Amino acid sequence: FLTGNLGYQGVDQNPTEDLVKEIIAKKDQFNKDNIEIINHKIFEVSTDYVDNNIHSLYKEIEHDKEGDVLFLIVHFGLNTDFTVPQIETTAVNKDGKYLNSKLDTECIVNNMNADKAKKGDCKISKEVGHQLHNYIYYNSLQYYSKIPNVFTTFIQIPLFKHYSLEQDLNLFSKFL
Repeated sequence: FLTGNLGYQGVDQNPTEDLVKEIIAKKDQFNKDNIEIINHKIFEVSTDYVDNNIHSLYKEIEHDKEGDVLFLIVHFGLNTDFTVPQIETTAVNKDGKYLNSKLDTECIVNNMNADKAKKGDCKISKEVGHQLHNYIYYNSLQYYSKIPNVFTTFIQIPLFKHYSLEQDLNLFSKFL
């Protein structure tokens, strides 16, 4: 399951929207090795919109919460300050309660960077930063924290002037 966002912060076309749409358009390239891209959602940039729409994306998980299938929810967010993608490890609510990903983010990032001549193609982040990104990630982590076969992550991507759509697609492929 994939999510992205519409434009905001003076960015008319959010790269996360383009990335999610491109992954969906090319999903046959990613649907291999027991991986299937099932659904996606592009969120408006508002917590009210997220509240009203985030769980509709997950309806297909509800029937198999305890099954043998593993589910991965990948939230993409734009960070205009980054020059390389960063995978988040943690989200925090407004009361200061932290939740961590069930994924071994450090291992994933190390594996993604291992075969690159140029190190640092992807980094680990321990603070989602942007309010909406944190809100999406925290709610997703909280909702699925007790369900053993559902994993969620948040990948912050930079503007395309720093990291192209093709690079983002390659990053996603390595992530899988």
